[in-house]
Amino acid sequence: MCCSRKRTLVDELRDHYRVSLTKACELFRMSRSLYGNRSVASDSSVLLERIKEIAATRIHYGYRRVHIMLLRESWKDNHKRVYRLYRAEGLSLRHKRPKRNKSARLRVRSRQVAGRSVRVLLRIRRAHHPRNRTCERAFSN
Repeated sequence: MCCSRKRTLVDELRDHYRVSLTKACELFRMSRSLYGNRSVASDSSVLLERIKEIAATRIHYGYRRVHIMLLRESWKDNHKRVYRLYRAEGLSLRHKRPKRNKSARLRVRSRQVAGRSVRVLLRIRRAHHPRNRTCERAFSN
């Protein structure tokens, strides 16, 4: 349970049952000092929406580039806050590059090319490669 929810429950308990603050905080396993501290964090919904817009238009931008774009737009938030919001929304990019390049995704994905399967065509190509000395083994099956 978050602290703001616990605070409201402590207040309701104190109003309804006339319990002391110490006893009410003990019941919810919350310190009295935490009850007294109020959050001063600013609302991040506008910043979050702008981060989503930038990430949607610039797909390959990570949080660092997004932060630089925000600085250019005169946002005063630091990179740690941008990173936290970026990660919370699940916008983080992959760290590891895919083994196949992007052009491979754009190729025709048909399994049949001119009546032959792709696997057979690759066997033919490998068999006739200059470095391959055993052309006969490729067609033995």
